[in-house]
Amino acid sequence: MVHELSMLPKLGATRIAALAVVALVLSACGDSVGLESAPKVASVSDLASCTAENAGEAVFVEDERMLYTCGEDGWRAELEPAEYERDCGTDVASNDSVSKCGADGTFTDSRDGRIYKCVTIGDQVWMAENLDFGEIVHSTTNQTKASAAHAQKYCYGDDSTNCSKYGGLYQWHTAMGLCSEYNSKSAREVIQTPHHRGICPAGWHVPTQEEWEKLVEFVQSPDSNNAGKMLKSNEGWERQKHCVLGGGDGFGGYVCLQYSSGVNGADSYGWSALPGGHLGEECKVGYKTHVLWCHSSFLNKTAEFWSSTEVNPNAALAYSIGALASSVQSGSANKMVGARSVRCVQD
Repeated sequence: MVHELSMLPKLGATRIAALAVVALVLSACGDSVGLESAPKVASVSDLASCTAENAGEAVFVEDERMLYTCGEDGWRAELEPAEYERDCGTDVASNDSVSKCGADGTFTDSRDGRIYKCVTIGDQVWMAENLDFGEIVHSTTNQTKASAAHAQKYCYGDDSTNCSKYGGLYQWHTAMGLCSEYNSKSAREVIQTPHHRGICPAGWHVPTQEEWEKLVEFVQSPDSNNAGKMLKSNEGWERQKHCVLGGGDGFGGYVCLQYSSGVNGADSYGWSALPGGHLGEECKVGYKTHVLWCHSSFLNKTAEFWSSTEVNPNAALAYSIGALASSVQSGSANKMVGARSVRCVQD
């Protein structure tokens, strides 16, 4: 939304007029349409010089998903992360085609050409690595694209190499390919049965509670709650250095800690869970609190996954494997204030 004019520093008349136009566009159109008239640049560094000649000009910066206006103080971000660019629901990519797990234990996501490992466990076929589909957005930005054609993901620490290793992190509505209002209201009427695809590749779907429990029951030893050990990767859970965001008001840098993050698993079925963690803490930046997340200390400590099963209008069932635990835990997780991994199951 546009900041209240009273909260801004002194503004020129031209700039105030430009902001008023933006406010009018947003109030009239809501978050389901874009600001088609605003020119776009890839990043802040691509903005032209802010001078008297272009005072009041509004430009959309794509990598920050923010609208900037030129005023007396130079370029300034005027909008919250772009809810007005919302793209969600049943949209399907034009190159969408079903892929099944092959004899070589892989399949290709036709949407982006990414090759995933897959594994048969009992009578289920699971992805053997986490989903990594969609464009990266900053972890203080709401995910507004959520469909089988276009999705957004967080990479831990806003570092793309973490997505390459651990897969993307998704809010529940994104994982389910639904609009963001379903973070706070029941999606029962729109969840497809028996398989809800969400943002999984064609021919795959977000697992239900029943499918998760079937997996856990199959892999754990008789009379032993050791499914987590059976599903954890046999590498990647060792003692590691971990850096967390500095405290206080603003981004004060990273503080690195050394601790025992856990023990490797047996990986008896090739499911190969890695400690990709989750994002789920508030982050205060200056005077504003982002009701999303800092880069909290869960990387290398847990593996956490969404299910398609709701607990209540504000929460869904999530599954986790702790660094030191040998079991798989399940519990209610806030749909909005939490971003987790997705493991898809073949239809």
